[in-house]
Amino acid sequence: MIDLPQRQENSTRFSFQPFSLCKQTQISDCLSLRQSEQHKLLLHDYSYQNYLPGEHWLLKVRLKRPHGFANPGSFDYERWLFQEQFSATGYVRNDFSSVLLDSRRHCLLYPWLDSFRYQLQQKINQLPLAVPGYISALITGDRYQITDAQWSLLTTTGTNHLMVISGLHIGLVAWLMFNFSNFIFRNIAELCLIIAAPRLAALTALLAAFLYAGLAGFSLPVQRALVMVICLMSGQIQLRQVSPVNSLALAFFVICLFEPLALQSAGFWLSFVAVGILLSTISVSDGNDNRQALLYSIKTLLWCQCSLLIGMLPIMLLFFGQISILAPLINLLAIPFIGMLIVPLCLLALLAGLFSPSGFAFLLSLPDFLLSEVVRLLQRLITIPDFFILEFPVLPLWLWLFLLCIVILQFLYPRLQIKMAGILVLLICFNYSPKRPLSNEFLLDILDVGQGLAVVVTTHTHQLVYDTGPAYNPRFNAGSGIIQPFFRHQNLKAPDIIVVSHGDNDHAGGLAALARYLPASTIYAGETSLLPAKLDNPPEMHQCLAGINWWWDQVKFEFLYPREHSLSGNNASCVLKISAGSYSALLTGDIEKEAELALLKNARNALQADIMTAPHHGGKTSSIAPFIRRVAPAHVVFSSSYLNSFGHPHADVRHRYTELDSRLYDTSTSGALRFHLSAADGIKSVTSHRQARRRLWHLD
Repeated sequence: MIDLPQRQENSTRFSFQPFSLCKQTQISDCLSLRQSEQHKLLLHDYSYQNYLPGEHWLLKVRLKRPHGFANPGSFDYERWLFQEQFSATGYVRNDFSSVLLDSRRHCLLYPWLDSFRYQLQQKINQLPLAVPGYISALITGDRYQITDAQWSLLTTTGTNHLMVISGLHIGLVAWLMFNFSNFIFRNIAELCLIIAAPRLAALTALLAAFLYAGLAGFSLPVQRALVMVICLMSGQIQLRQVSPVNSLALAFFVICLFEPLALQSAGFWLSFVAVGILLSTISVSDGNDNRQALLYSIKTLLWCQCSLLIGMLPIMLLFFGQISILAPLINLLAIPFIGMLIVPLCLLALLAGLFSPSGFAFLLSLPDFLLSEVVRLLQRLITIPDFFILEFPVLPLWLWLFLLCIVILQFLYPRLQIKMAGILVLLICFNYSPKRPLSNEFLLDILDVGQGLAVVVTTHTHQLVYDTGPAYNPRFNAGSGIIQPFFRHQNLKAPDIIVVSHGDNDHAGGLAALARYLPASTIYAGETSLLPAKLDNPPEMHQCLAGINWWWDQVKFEFLYPREHSLSGNNASCVLKISAGSYSALLTGDIEKEAELALLKNARNALQADIMTAPHHGGKTSSIAPFIRRVAPAHVVFSSSYLNSFGHPHADVRHRYTELDSRLYDTSTSGALRFHLSAADGIKSVTSHRQARRRLWHLD
């Protein structure tokens, strides 16, 4: 086992590097099959087995190739797996007793280092600290100890990069060690006769950066920071006057050479752009300011933060779509306070812990106290109104490039005309309004949420959400992890109406998070009694009943089912029909045979539709032949998870639809699907997100 195990509420996630693999054979045969040690697996264990870094285990696992959700605006999990070099994901089977083969820590660097980091993390957790998660993150680089509420606080205030071992911390440690050791070595004459003080100081700084990067497990962002430090220190080692800009360019080239996928990472661009802005800002200020050192330092800090606010604007808008005016002011104080005081204190405590456990606990109490006070201050700051966070619409490429050019010109030619042009472009960006469907048209987006359902319907001036997908664990649900990013990516405001077909987790699990971030004024549900417990502040709620209908922008919305209040379970699902002229879509939730027969009896003439979400994800208890013949859909979408254990969609169900010449889609392989319906032109387009944004790491 490699890296640190991540213990969740009901499982343990860990990285595993197999020495041997076998497929559907006896264990005795498995041990004789030597495989390449380059494989790397990401596994979950749902038992209470305790795994430690560096141990050798014999495990029975169920594996699948790397796969993730594919939706506009969402986190690309497949890309992350590809970058982290995971060959497969899976879970440990409980029908076989896992065997610990060897508990010894081997002399290889990574197992020994991970074991040391784990023991250090356990020592920190045993201490009576106020903010152990933050302390553990700053010392071991494991941010998984930080709770969701704490991470949300850091994200809101723009300080999340300060509470983990990041490129900023590696650079600050190297810079502090270089200046401290250079001051010491310059005063030792005998040593300077053997080796120049700047060269020895640079080597000392590199050693400190390497050791601190080791505490973070040499993660990819830390490796990139280490390369940057090596390139920046290379001039001092060679005793040559090397331009920092040239060193930064060299680091950029080296990282792209050995890790080309880093170009896809937001952290990569944020790091290089930020360092580039700081280098250019400091170098410009240095030649034009002859004031006293203290005043010069304060002016430089203020100018650096203003430059970062302006220079990082295009990058922040590209990756996040928002920028905080308050964050630069917070970072102005937080960066030197945490990077130059708290981090050195943590490392000093770690050094003392090698000789005295009591000294480790005593010295760690000081940065813990300081950090707890910082957290209290941040909690007070987030009570300030939201106007400190400016949200921008997602910009088209041409407008983003225009903004980028204006910002670059601002640094090269800081003239009044450029400033006025920048303000004008910024106002255009802030008020940019993307093209929406015309009247008598609607967009139907069926999102990829795994084993569940989430649909977004957009008309000219309104939007509706039908089902909110599942909640997978306390840290991830479809509401905040998929639907909210989709709304952000599509420049949509909060939905006018949310329809929750029924109360099962795969359809209502994301409701609480979605209602918290994108509250709707009205909710329709098939099982209203199950929903208030999921909401903090329930809005106006109604039972969806056959006959309820409304019009938005010449598009008709009508519930066809159920006709009574007393139903529960799958057959209580709301069935919603959306029509633009004679073209329509039918959203069926999880209805089964009984509900389909009721629809044939009571709404027979209204069932025909061009697009339909397959009832119950294509389960064999749904989609009876008379029902689907009556609907006669040209397009059928199965919303199911990749290689799901339910066998959805069932082969018999698929066969029934193919007999009607319906075109079949499965969100597990196509990703999110977009249908554009028009009263004049019918189905104008069908777009698969996975096919439209095909990438190297998409294996299927």
